[in-house]
Amino acid sequence: MWRTIKQLSTNGVLGINKRNADYSLHYNPRRLYPLVDDKLYTKQLAKKAGIPVPEL
Repeated sequence: MWRTIKQLSTNGVLGINKRNADYSLHYNPRRLYPLVDDKLYTKQLAKKAGIPVPEL
């Protein structure tokens, strides 16, 4: 199992925690965390902005 995880990492695949730490949280001011941390609210904002999103 650890070998597979290492291979994924080597190939640039990010785990969800790494993605959040390196991208979502890094590029958003702390005051905006509720916008990027709430999937449903983020989806509503995307729809409002005209960004296509999948149906629930």
